[in-house]
Amino acid sequence: MTMRIFIIISVILISLALPPWSKAENSENQEKAMNFTIWSDNSGKFAAEELRWYLSQITGRNWQLAATPDHAAIRLRLQHDSSGRDAFTLHSDGVGLEITGANPRSLYYGVYALLEQTAGCRFYEPADEYRPKLPNWTIPSRLDVRETATFRSRQLCLEWNQNAPMTVWAAKNRFNLITMNFWNWDQPFGNGIREIAKSRGLELGGNGHGMFYFLPASKYFAAHPEWFPEIDGKRIPAKNTGDNFCYSNASARAELVNNLIAFCRKHPYLTTINLWPGDGGLICRCPQCRTKPLMEYYGVLMEEAQAAMKKACPNVRFSLLAYNYDLTDKTVAGLRPPVTAPHVPAMFAFWGQNLTIPLQNNPEPGHRLALNYLTDYARRHPGQAEIFAYYTDTYMNSDLCPVFNASMPVDLRFYKSLGVDEICLLWIPWDSLNSSRTEWIACQNAALLGHLTMNLQCRTDDLRRPETRVLQEQLNTILGKLSALLFPFAPPRSADAWGCGFSREVMKWEPVPERRQLEEQRLKLFRQADAELAALVSRLPAEGNPGVRQLCEHIRRCAVRVAGLRYIFEAQMAIRDHQWTVASSWLERALACNMPEEREQTAAWLQRVKAQATTAKIAK
Repeated sequence: MTMRIFIIISVILISLALPPWSKAENSENQEKAMNFTIWSDNSGKFAAEELRWYLSQITGRNWQLAATPDHAAIRLRLQHDSSGRDAFTLHSDGVGLEITGANPRSLYYGVYALLEQTAGCRFYEPADEYRPKLPNWTIPSRLDVRETATFRSRQLCLEWNQNAPMTVWAAKNRFNLITMNFWNWDQPFGNGIREIAKSRGLELGGNGHGMFYFLPASKYFAAHPEWFPEIDGKRIPAKNTGDNFCYSNASARAELVNNLIAFCRKHPYLTTINLWPGDGGLICRCPQCRTKPLMEYYGVLMEEAQAAMKKACPNVRFSLLAYNYDLTDKTVAGLRPPVTAPHVPAMFAFWGQNLTIPLQNNPEPGHRLALNYLTDYARRHPGQAEIFAYYTDTYMNSDLCPVFNASMPVDLRFYKSLGVDEICLLWIPWDSLNSSRTEWIACQNAALLGHLTMNLQCRTDDLRRPETRVLQEQLNTILGKLSALLFPFAPPRSADAWGCGFSREVMKWEPVPERRQLEEQRLKLFRQADAELAALVSRLPAEGNPGVRQLCEHIRRCAVRVAGLRYIFEAQMAIRDHQWTVASSWLERALACNMPEEREQTAAWLQRVKAQATTAKIAK
């Protein structure tokens, strides 16, 4: 037994004294064996160059592109997929690594999946990505990754930041279709986006509230005033995205469709067209247009345009936009596509949706109605339902936008169960003062959507900064409760002064009796959020890396915003009760808290309230 123990110890000591050639046979030897070359067939040349650059930056070694696949450490090649979907594989046996893709952009997605999964790269924002320094990075000994796109079309609609860096970032986060308003494709930046999309294999599309664009008053109004909206017996030229035309006029519809086809022929690289009705502007009130709702006449136009497009531009996918209210009334929550366009795919745009609660789990009546319209349409029109998502509409959230990492996967699974295969994310990170304050929050939501629509099983936590997750979750919990106010207070259902939505001009608020209970509910939620944010601010770390500092600054800004709004809502309740002195005090606190938004409107209301207080005092 003693001799056996002696032998074992001797073997261990000798092995420790020898060079460590085990472990494949040792990562150092593996590095020496690697030739740091990448080969690709013709379809993946751009993706290979991207990988070469990143690996050179990460490892500090001079990776090169190989002329032949022989002995290349990493090989990229096309492998067609009969499903017609984006798909890629990553396979390694420890000696070499192969990336295959169903199309050139799938190879590109495979490259970035490799960088994320084996090197820990992250692409947080167009100007903020994490590239670690890993001089000992080697090809994994075992790697077998296969991804096929969950949603065929993963669209980013750029209403903001229409530029090349945003397009590059979108591609890295798995979006495969970039769309813009029709008129932007004629702008110089449109060419830059085209070049970026071409190199990465992305598709392009046109969309927008385009009635004024395809039937311009500057060209037609003088000769055909009857084509334009009649308001109080007078024809008015359409001037902007909000305006509609006289949909009941067949000649006007025909000319608009002709112009639409001419646009598509001028821009043959566009593969999708989504034409929206005017939003919030002129609506024709001529006797003929008043015979049916505007959306029904809009459907007539869409059906005619679809038929013409199939003949003239058969490779372009054409669709309409289904709003969550009837534009002739602007009070009816719906999402009902026009019955006059049964053959046109419908993109459902639920503006004002509480995105913190999955749609199918939200008991609020307006959300249940929207859910019923969507599910019914998807059942009756298989493959024609599309989703227009507002996860980056930070202005709709009154600059208080959470990250939707909990609810977004649930909603996407539900949409997929309905047969939805196209998701369009509206990129519109508006801010009352400066959109750079909220773009980084919008980027988190957009990155989540891009990855989840490619692969619903992906780990969403991996897409966020690990050092900020706990703080972000605490903020999400607080802001998420306020999202319940989006639907009841979103215009055009409300003439409310502040709250959540586009129209926050203070002078528009009136103490309507039937809205008191709703406003009391809002005040209660804001009181709670004010207290919770104050407590969160008191616990913020004194220092941290740039990501932590950015989030802490955002939390402090949210705390000021919520406090300021709370003081304004307190003043509104006092105004309702004619407590003018109390209302003045609350408005003064709103100004004193240094909330930068809507200061002029708040000051104007303070003057009005002080005048009322003086009048009441004199009356006594």
